[in-house]
Amino acid sequence: MERTLSNRAVSQPLDKTWYQDTHGKLTYGDQRRRMAALDSWCRDMGVGKGDLVLVAVRQEMEQASLLCALICLGLPPIIINPDAPYGEVASIFERVACKAVIAEQELIEHWQLESLDAPLLKVSAVHPKGTIFNRLLKSRQPSGPEDGWPAIIGQQGLASAQAFDDSDLAYLIFTSGTTSLPKGVRISYRALCSQLRVLVGRYELKEEDRILNALPFNHVDGLVQGPLLAWVSGATMYRPAAFSPNRVQELIDSVYRERITHMISVPTMLALMLRLGTDFRDSFRNPDFRVLVSAAGHLEKDLWEKLEKTLGVPVLNMYGLSETVTSALFCGPDPESYKVGTLGLPVNCDIRIVDSAGNTVSEGEAGELLIATDQLMDGYHNEKDATASVLENGWLSTGDLVRKQPSGHIELVGRLKNLIISGGRNISPEEISACLNTHDNVIESVVLGVADKDWGERVAALVISDGAVDENALVMWCRAYLSEYKVPKQIFFVSELAKGPSGKILQKQACAQLAELLGSDQGTNAVADHGEVVFSFATSTFKRSRSELFLSSGPENTVGWDSLAHMELVVALEEHFGIRFSARDIMQIDSLQRAVDLVSLKAGQ
Repeated sequence: MERTLSNRAVSQPLDKTWYQDTHGKLTYGDQRRRMAALDSWCRDMGVGKGDLVLVAVRQEMEQASLLCALICLGLPPIIINPDAPYGEVASIFERVACKAVIAEQELIEHWQLESLDAPLLKVSAVHPKGTIFNRLLKSRQPSGPEDGWPAIIGQQGLASAQAFDDSDLAYLIFTSGTTSLPKGVRISYRALCSQLRVLVGRYELKEEDRILNALPFNHVDGLVQGPLLAWVSGATMYRPAAFSPNRVQELIDSVYRERITHMISVPTMLALMLRLGTDFRDSFRNPDFRVLVSAAGHLEKDLWEKLEKTLGVPVLNMYGLSETVTSALFCGPDPESYKVGTLGLPVNCDIRIVDSAGNTVSEGEAGELLIATDQLMDGYHNEKDATASVLENGWLSTGDLVRKQPSGHIELVGRLKNLIISGGRNISPEEISACLNTHDNVIESVVLGVADKDWGERVAALVISDGAVDENALVMWCRAYLSEYKVPKQIFFVSELAKGPSGKILQKQACAQLAELLGSDQGTNAVADHGEVVFSFATSTFKRSRSELFLSSGPENTVGWDSLAHMELVVALEEHFGIRFSARDIMQIDSLQRAVDLVSLKAGQ
């Protein structure tokens, strides 16, 4: 069967906006000209249908345009976190052969892309600051060659809709799982089109609709539920300013100002909106807005209820994995599937709930969720064993424990997979532990997730060392090989780890050991010097040595002080001193001096 992603797009007026952010916009005509130029360049370079193309671009408008163009042209992009360090991407390059590279100069140098021996298209663009899920980057604007991107677009013609076979590869996205290395999830056009068709139907998308999505484009919910969803539905995707503590109200206001109809988010983003937003009155309770989506992480019932009460609109909660494109179960917006606190009902898929022997469990009994659907991945790229471990006879083992309620709604109980989900991102504990264990002074380690009310979970590690290394040194080691969101937030040095007869570290005992250490690490509220406590939390949060921090240290001059770390510092200080910062306080913390002043004021000393 043949599929196409551009039928609706090519029928839109050429001057209609397809993508818009704070740095500009692209019309449907702009994107079709870009597709034609990219197709021409690829043909000149001998790159044809089905050939893998690496995209290494941080600038969001160019990233969205290039990824969508390649997918629509039948040239599957290799999608990797552009903020990943060389040590992480090098392992990917060893396992995947690309036929072309499209990259910014900074990443060409950092990732040593010229060594890949593939045609290279250099991208020249402004680097704006990223979202809360990306590091804050310094802006710069290189001039770029005339044969680079987007200079080659010129006066190209317009690309038309192209058809592909069901089995053709649409994209290859790398995601953390239960093995030590990121795996490449292979998504076919059958799977992608099936998912997009479901999303358009569930959201009742129309050509005049406006989708707000601030998630990163190397994240499936950022790409598929953002520019791709807008493209296939003929809608407009709007990307507001970078999601940061001091711009939350701006994001909320943009929902009303830009007449947003659909907002795609994750639980962490929604929690920060509730915490930092000051005025919701007109934003969501307006005739334009219809659907608020929570994806890519478990939405706690308490947060869910607070959201609906405060915002005045129902929240659509969805469940899925990168292996199912985005979502397979939906809670809303229809009354039948909607039930707060659940995953809702399966849509466009069959499910089974089984015990450890693979037998279907009774209603109300917990078991592993299995999914069968047209949206399933073809497998992990060049990893037969890893694929066989989760795919059998068309059924995907999700690794999640669920139970079926008498109403038929599916309830999430827990997780079988040893996976950490922080801020909506999947993190493999084994990958981090493998990185730690390569350090000369580390004997053994185990990495665990710690429950966190704002981020879902945070990464912590128990390490046995020879005593010649400290926490900061191990953090810097991890930063050289892992993306920032994978770097442990806390590292505890221990003398031993509980093991089973086979020598395997016992997770349950390790979790209990970590809980005890976390309890003893909380300290006391009766602290004489607030400044020293603030500095102590700042060193652990930003992973800087004490000598690198000063009262004048702030987001603009401190490596590691990004939006995510900012909120981690706030939460740590609140919990330690038993205080509560207002939204205004949080936005005003622009230095450690300001943090010390606010703590002293609120702690009453």
